[in-house]
Amino acid sequence: MARKVFFSFYYDGDGWRASQVRNMGALEGNAPCSDNDWEAVKKGGDRAIEKWIAEQLVGRSCTVVLVGGETANRKWVIHEIQESWNANKGVLGRELMGQILLISSPCRMEVRGCHPS
Repeated sequence: MARKVFFSFYYDGDGWRASQVRNMGALEGNAPCSDNDWEAVKKGGDRAIEKWIAEQLVGRSCTVVLVGGETANRKWVIHEIQESWNANKGVLGRELMGQILLISSPCRMEVRGCHPS
């Protein structure tokens, strides 16, 4: 049986790279939140984001943290890791450095960042 995975990443900084990894799960019925959904959630403020994260973690067996150059200091990534850990879910980090970008992604050099802890 496939695991249901929650993907944690810095949306503004790593969204393009993260979408390549997280969209792989769509083939197994593990479709990610759309960019429009996330923008709507953010407009609701901190409580709405906390509620959304809690809802997204329900039924997930693990969290995969997609680590880019700025991931380690992102408030919501840290929150997602803590919530996952406290719920006894598996937590795995996947570094995004060097991941090939698909067409239509913004071209920029990525600087290796610290791993979130």
